[in-house]
Amino acid sequence: MINFTEECDLKILSKFLDPILNVLYGALETKFKEFQVSGKKLVLENIITEIASLADKIEDKFAPYYEKFMPYLKFIAQNINQKEYRLLRGKAIECISLIGMCVPRERFFQDADEVMQMLLKTQTGEEEVAADDVSYSYYINAWGRICRILGKEFAKYLPVVMPPVMRAAEQKAEISVIDEDDVEAQEQDGDWTFMNLTGDKQNVGIKTAGLDEKADALDILRTYAQELKEEFVPYVEPVMKLMVETLGFFVHEGCRQNAAGAIPRLLEVAKTRGHPYLLEMWRFVYPKLMQSLSDEPDPDTLGDKLGCLAESVVVVGTDALTVQDIEEIFKALETDLEEYFTRAGERMKARNDDDYDEEMQENLDGDAKSDYYLVSRVSDVVHHLFKVYGAALCSRFETFLATLMKLTHAGRPFQELQWAICTFDSMLQYAGEKSATYKELFVPIFKAGLQHAEGPVRQASAFGWGLMAQHAGDALIAECMEAAPVLLDLINKADSRSEDNEGPTENCISAIVRFLKYRPKILENCGVKDAVMLHFLGWLPVYIDPDETPIVYEYFAELIEANNAAVVGQNYSNLPRIIAVIAEAVEKDALEEDEEGGQANAVFNRLIAIVRHVQQDQALFQTIVTSLSHDTQEALAKALNDPPRKVAAPLH
Repeated sequence: MINFTEECDLKILSKFLDPILNVLYGALETKFKEFQVSGKKLVLENIITEIASLADKIEDKFAPYYEKFMPYLKFIAQNINQKEYRLLRGKAIECISLIGMCVPRERFFQDADEVMQMLLKTQTGEEEVAADDVSYSYYINAWGRICRILGKEFAKYLPVVMPPVMRAAEQKAEISVIDEDDVEAQEQDGDWTFMNLTGDKQNVGIKTAGLDEKADALDILRTYAQELKEEFVPYVEPVMKLMVETLGFFVHEGCRQNAAGAIPRLLEVAKTRGHPYLLEMWRFVYPKLMQSLSDEPDPDTLGDKLGCLAESVVVVGTDALTVQDIEEIFKALETDLEEYFTRAGERMKARNDDDYDEEMQENLDGDAKSDYYLVSRVSDVVHHLFKVYGAALCSRFETFLATLMKLTHAGRPFQELQWAICTFDSMLQYAGEKSATYKELFVPIFKAGLQHAEGPVRQASAFGWGLMAQHAGDALIAECMEAAPVLLDLINKADSRSEDNEGPTENCISAIVRFLKYRPKILENCGVKDAVMLHFLGWLPVYIDPDETPIVYEYFAELIEANNAAVVGQNYSNLPRIIAVIAEAVEKDALEEDEEGGQANAVFNRLIAIVRHVQQDQALFQTIVTSLSHDTQEALAKALNDPPRKVAAPLH
C-alpha cells in the first residue's frame, strides 16, 4: 500500500481518496483497539506509516480527514510512552506533523502546541530520550516540520529543542583499525563500514550508525534558520561554526551537503543583525568554504558547496568579494571543469572497453549524472556572480570563456552545451549592453541551439533570445530578427505541446513576449507583429518554467487592461477564453507563490482582479465557469476566496 501511494499519479490517487482513507480509518480504529487489549503493535505501526505517506503525497487534499485521524494519533503520542512502544509513538508523532502540514496553520495551531508540549516533556523530565533511541529522529524531524508550520511562533520552543538537536548534529564519527580476519564479524553488525586503504590486512572501520541522524539534525537547523530569521540570532554563531566544521566531515556526504545548504540560511539570520555583523561572519566562512571546495572528492557534494557559495554571495552583496576573491573563485571553477573533462574522457574510454557491460554502463551513467549536476552548479556560481556584480564581472569572465567554450564543442554530451548556454544567458540577463561584445561567440551557439535535437538545449537557447531583446539594447536586433521566424515555427509546430517540446515551446513564447514588450521593432521589421498578436491568446496557458511565466502573464494582463482588440476580441468575445486561461494557470500553479512578495505574486493578483471584474456580471461569469473542468473551477474559486498575495514594496 505504501509503495502504491508513493508511485501512483496524484490525479489518479485523488479520485479514490474517500474509499482509501475510510478503509485506513477503519483499520486504524480496529487495530488501535486490538493494541489496547493485546499490546500487538506491528500492524498499527504500518497503518500509521501509510497514513503519513498518504498525507505527505496528497498534501492539502488530506484536510477534510484531519479531525478523523488526529485524535487517535494524539492519544498514542501523549499516552503510549513505554520504552517498548517508542517506535510506535515516534511514527505517530511523524504522522501528526505530516498531517499538520496539510491544513491551514490556524487549524493545526492548538494541536501543534499540545504535541510540542508533550515532545518537550521528553527532553526535560524523566522521559528524556537518548540520541540513539529508535524514536529520536522522529522527534527532531517532527520539530522541523512543526517549525515550518508555526513559523516564528516556534521560537518560544528553541531553548528546549536546540540542545537535543545540537547533540545529534555534533555527533562524531567513531573510527577504528581492524584486522581483516575480524571484518566479516563486524560487518554483520550493520553499523560499520570498512575500507582497505593500504592493501595489507589492516582495515579502517567507520561506525555509520547515527550519522544519518546527524545529517537530519543539520537539516533541521537549516529549517530553524530559514523559518525563524532574527529569532534564531542567539544560536547563529555556534551553529555556523558547526556547519563550517562539517564541510570537512568526510565520512558522510549527506552531512557535508546539509551543512552547505544551511550556510546561506544562517547568513540570512546574521543579516538581521546588520551588515557589519553579516560581513564579519562571511569573512569567517569564506576561506574555509573555498578550502573545502578544493578538498571535496565527491562531485555531487562539490556541486552543493558551489551552490552554497553562489547563494551566499547574493545574501552578502557587492562587498562579499574582493577582486582577489573573484579571481580565486574563477580559478576554482576552471579547475572543476578541467577535472570534469578528465573524468568525462575516462568514461568515454571505458565505454569502448572490451569489458564494457550493462553493470558498467549503469555505473558510468550514474557518475555522468553527478558530473552534469556539478557543471550546472558551476553555471549557477557564474549566474549569481553576474547577478551581484553585473557588467563589472565581464573582464574576468573573458578569461573564463576559453574553458567555458569547451562545453560547446561538437560531439560532446548535450548537457554540457545546455549549461554553457545557461551561463551565457546569465551574462545577457545581468551584464546589459556589454554582453553584445561577445556576440561572435554566443550568437552562433544560440542559433544552432534552437534547432538542437534535445529539448533542454532548445529551451535554454530560446530563453537567451528573449534576454537579448530585453537587455542587450539595439545591438542585437538584426540577430533577433533572424531568430524570430524560427521561434514562431517552433511555437506553431504540430507537436509543440508534446512532453519533449512543451518546455522549449513555452520559452519560445516568453522570448516572443520579450520581443513585443521591449523591442517591438524586431517583429515590426519582420512584418509579423499583427499576426503574432492575433495568435497570442491561443498560445496560452504556459506553466512549465516558473522563472518565465510571470513575464508572459504580466504582458497578458497589460493587454487585457488596455482592452487590446486582438486579445479581448470584438465586443469582448474572447472573455470565455481569457477566463479559461487564467483559471488553468491557477490550477497548474503557473505563478508559484513567492514568500518574498516577488513579481509572480503581483501578476497573480492582477489576473485575479481581472476575473473579479468579469465576475460582476454574474450571469456571464457563471456561463463561462460552468464550461471549465471541476478541478479548474475549484482552483479558481479558491483563488477568488483567498486574500491577495503579499507583494513587496518596489525598490527605489
